[in-house]
Amino acid sequence: MGRLTKEMKKAELMEQLTEANETYLEKISQHMECQYREMQRVERRIERKKKLIDKKYIVSIKKLEKERKEKLEKIVGRYRRIGEKVREATIDKVDLAEIENIEKGYITLRQFLLNILRERETGKLPNWKERITERSVESEISTDGGAVVSKLRALQYEFTSKFNIVMGQMPDSDVSAYSYLSRGGYIYLTEQNCEFFKLFMGNDEDCEHIEYDIIGCIKSKKVEELDERVKDQIKEGMYSLANNPRTKFEESIIENRLTELFGTGSGKTEEALQSLITMVNEMQSLQCTSEGQRVIFEMVTKALDKCRDKVTEEYRTYMSLYRDEEAVEGFLKSLENKKSK
Repeated sequence: MGRLTKEMKKAELMEQLTEANETYLEKISQHMECQYREMQRVERRIERKKKLIDKKYIVSIKKLEKERKEKLEKIVGRYRRIGEKVREATIDKVDLAEIENIEKGYITLRQFLLNILRERETGKLPNWKERITERSVESEISTDGGAVVSKLRALQYEFTSKFNIVMGQMPDSDVSAYSYLSRGGYIYLTEQNCEFFKLFMGNDEDCEHIEYDIIGCIKSKKVEELDERVKDQIKEGMYSLANNPRTKFEESIIENRLTELFGTGSGKTEEALQSLITMVNEMQSLQCTSEGQRVIFEMVTKALDKCRDKVTEEYRTYMSLYRDEEAVEGFLKSLENKKSK
């Protein structure tokens, strides 16, 4: 009887345990369902708040965008009005005849460099009167190795360097020649200026023939080794700068630079003249009594006349480069006087 009671108690205990477990599982299920519903409710609430925030944010963005656009329009309008005022003021101050003259007769340095770039890339000879643009040049050349803008920048650096070498430092100052040329802003050139610049821009420092290596000879101070025609081109080119009022290179500056490069006289000419004077003096000390001697002296005299005429011709050319016509005329008159005597 006692054992039965224990079994009954055990069965009763198991029954209670089962009920408790079922109750636990039921409570857990109810709790999870409640949590799920709560989570859904929270998510719906978050979604509603998100929509409200997004709506408010979009409204703010549109408002800010509208304000930015209005401010930009005001800024653009203000700068446009300023630009118009500046343009009107400039037109009022600048001589319109001078503007027209520049348009017709002058070439900007940028146009010059574009022509040089096109010639180097395509072989097409420059036409200084033709107005070309970066876009038109770019359509004609290969852009391998850099676009037109970068090539033009490199060419500008090359020109500045070579121009400073050719023209040297400005007298009594530490100003370079290019700084002096560009001190007025835009650089306007004549066709003669462009031909002069092209002369040394197309000149390679590693030129095989030294008599044509302008940059190399000037840097090494061996200008006397240049070909005579090249020397004349340099002189004429430098004087073309003085003849262009837009460059503001006074003639005195040009003369000073020419003196630095070529000196005030030629040592070889002086040697030749002294040699000739010595020879003539020696002949004058000789007797002239026979007919044969007189014939020789007449031949020498004719040779000296031809020599004088040739020297006169060369001196005229030389002085014409320096624009000193009065000196030329005075020299020729003195020669005529000597000849008549």
